[in-house]
Amino acid sequence: IIVTHNIEFAYEFIPRILLMSEGRIIADGPTQEILTNKKLVREASLILPQIIQFKNSLEKIGLSIPENIKTEQNMVDYLSIYFKNKKSKSKVN
Repeated sequence: IIVTHNIEFAYEFIPRILLMSEGRIIADGPTQEILTNKKLVREASLILPQIIQFKNSLEKIGLSIPENIKTEQNMVDYLSIYFKNKKSKSKVN
């Protein structure tokens, strides 16, 4: 059992979470599912994990990010490949 307010740590390393607000459990289940639920996160007076905020920002500017991108390293790897491919396509044109 780990008790933490560190959303980044919980999101990346804890498979199951009990989310509490005002001393009561408001959610119990898979961490990545619960901590990306805007309503639950707001109710618990928390913020979305940074990787999700970043993912949302990229999607707002038109970059589609696969659902399986859940960690910083996943994102770095994905974007590295994405921009490498984009660069090589622009050289062809």
